[in-house]
Amino acid sequence: METGTSNTSEDALNLSDLYHKYQKEIVLFARNKVDNGPPEPEDIAQQTFLKYSALDKTTKIDNPRAYLYRIAKNVISSHLRSQGVRKKYAENGVHKIIQDEGENITPESILLSKDRSRIMRQAIQGMSRRRRRIVLLKYTEGLTLDDIAKKIGVSRTTVWKEMAKAITEIDDALKKASYREGNVK
Repeated sequence: METGTSNTSEDALNLSDLYHKYQKEIVLFARNKVDNGPPEPEDIAQQTFLKYSALDKTTKIDNPRAYLYRIAKNVISSHLRSQGVRKKYAENGVHKIIQDEGENITPESILLSKDRSRIMRQAIQGMSRRRRRIVLLKYTEGLTLDDIAKKIGVSRTTVWKEMAKAITEIDDALKKASYREGNVK
């Protein structure tokens, strides 16, 4: 990750600005990698911006565009890798996969993760009923944007806009909590 100080105009962009500036670009990048899915390129873009929004807010990113591309590439790689693992274990008849990523888990990282999860849950609970339903369908049931649109009877564009607003709301909640805790530099 590139960190440090920079004087680029992108430093002043918030998540919503980044989303509107790079979302189509990330979708095209994803489409080039996975065609029409699965996962769908739009879903990859949504996951990319959601992961970006969950970053520690004290981290300064010199090149948000490049960082977004890196996240998108990682999301795609992770999906392809998990498909391969599922296929491998399904072929061998093993249904339970225990994954040890070898990460250094510290009490502090666990507490920070739990705190971020709590803040994100509260932000989702505070959303409009439709927006909350869309987020839950996407991330708990794993539905695509098209599937969500069909299920709740709205256009795909409406689902996309609601997801963009949801990501912004979650990001704002994380920023607000970080500011209150004195973590913003």
